[in-house]
Amino acid sequence: MPFLKVGSWCIIAVAIITLTLSLIVYRHTQHFVQTASHTSGIVSKLNSRDGEKELYPLFSFKDSRGTTHSVESLSGSYPAAYKVGDTVAVIYQTDKPDNAEIDSFLNIWIWPIALAGFSTLVFLFGLGMFVMVGVLQKSQRKTTIAHTDQEATLEISFPKALLVSSVGMVIFFVGNFIMGAFVKDPLFIGFVIVIGVVMPFVFAGCLCFMLRCKIGHDGLRPAVPTFYQWVLRWEDISYISRLNWPFYSIRCRGLSRQCLLPRPFLLKRPDTLRKCVRQYAPPDNIVRQTLDA
Repeated sequence: MPFLKVGSWCIIAVAIITLTLSLIVYRHTQHFVQTASHTSGIVSKLNSRDGEKELYPLFSFKDSRGTTHSVESLSGSYPAAYKVGDTVAVIYQTDKPDNAEIDSFLNIWIWPIALAGFSTLVFLFGLGMFVMVGVLQKSQRKTTIAHTDQEATLEISFPKALLVSSVGMVIFFVGNFIMGAFVKDPLFIGFVIVIGVVMPFVFAGCLCFMLRCKIGHDGLRPAVPTFYQWVLRWEDISYISRLNWPFYSIRCRGLSRQCLLPRPFLLKRPDTLRKCVRQYAPPDNIVRQTLDA
């Protein structure tokens, strides 16, 4: 539980950092817009970058001195938002005309908006995890006070869940890198790095919350609060999937109900799962037979 709390504080800290970054980018963009000059230009070419489908318009314009400049837009799209020969509004920095962009709201403000929106979502994730820690601690205290032999709760190890989610995130990024999904835009790369830092903590928190299953004499009870009203009874269980990772997917007849059971390596005490199933499940139950195999 302390690791989960530390993870939530780390996510909130990252959210504050990205929000600060979004304010810096906003101020920089605002200064650019307030001091820039406006003119019109013509799209002369549509460029594609290595490994990308997006097409980036190359536009030409004349600055206040009559000098012609050709600049490639930082914003690309597929299909292309412009075609060769289109007349476009251009905004450029007066003392550095090569610092120019097609004058549209999204082209100018997309990064401040994206960073602000992302930092808000990250903050809400961190806050949600912090609240979840409080709920789990309260539930844990109640379990300690009112302990009986009728039910046992499987406790997930946050460091192990963080390791699993980190491995998954690394595989995701390596796969995207091999397929050439990343671009050379430094802001986008920074955005991806922040996601890579934050999301493992988020996924680990979700694993700790969703896989905290309860095992009793009557059956399995999922940990998600909205499912507390029903129990997956031992006699109704007809299928257990070994292919899902890092949990078992257990279903009853008709696939109407399902419960996620954590793999032993995710637990604080890996032997807890088998001991609890042996204690509470009937000998002929498919879950007990699978774990004993």
